[in-house]
Amino acid sequence: MRVLRYLLIFIIATFIYAEDINKLKAEIIENISMLYIKKYPIYIFINSNYFNKTKKYLQKNYYFKMVNNCDKANICFVDNYPKNIKGKTIFLTSYFSYLKHKNAAGAFFWQKGRPTIIFNKHFIITHHIKIPKEYEDFVE
Repeated sequence: MRVLRYLLIFIIATFIYAEDINKLKAEIIENISMLYIKKYPIYIFINSNYFNKTKKYLQKNYYFKMVNNCDKANICFVDNYPKNIKGKTIFLTSYFSYLKHKNAAGAFFWQKGRPTIIFNKHFIITHHIKIPKEYEDFVE
């Protein structure tokens, strides 16, 4: 009986922690999107195994609208760089994919249990994007 009780407490705690992580991911996506896109609402496309559960948090915010494909979005968070997409702000959710596609706006991925953000310096300069001082360490 005690084992069952502890197992139930562990499962509930894990579920609560997972929800907090997805909410944190959504907040980071919101901040990145507002840095790159200045008109509202911001249309966001997410196609990533690690970030699909964040959509429900983004849909609750008036400033963000979820869309079904990258063509309709202002900013896309994807695992792999989409083919035949031009003029979109693409954030990759895989470090290895980012290394292959240096024309992406940046990368946002989870590594060793914490968020990692990379802003592409060339993209920032060519698109005249102002990065706040607290994010300057993430520019490369």
